[in-house]
Amino acid sequence: MKKILVIDDEKDILDSIAGLLRRTGYKPFTSETGQGGFDLAVQESPDLIVLDLMLPDLDGGEVAQRLLGHPKTQGIPIIFLTSAFTKQEESSLGPMIDSRYVVIAKPCTSQQILNLIKDRIGPSA
Repeated sequence: MKKILVIDDEKDILDSIAGLLRRTGYKPFTSETGQGGFDLAVQESPDLIVLDLMLPDLDGGEVAQRLLGHPKTQGIPIIFLTSAFTKQEESSLGPMIDSRYVVIAKPCTSQQILNLIKDRIGPSA
């Protein structure tokens, strides 16, 4: 079963994505803070991370930099989920950051998130 870490300080979004992942056969881990998410990533070695850019302790960019610099997490693909950018801006942002990363603007549908996950790591089984 593929593992996905979701890091978002909005509890309803965190619960919604985790529920979607469970229903579709993935194993979710969640954190409401950047530091907690980083620690979980090192501990659990997820297949993919869904990461909010605006977090209360560390911003998502800083979390991503730490992940990129750690030998256990440097190759994990990241989907940035954020309200900091518009839908029009999202398609050009991922490749500007790194080819392993993609940006999706909030609000988004469950199907959009699921499609991005499947594109990055394949189906759950």
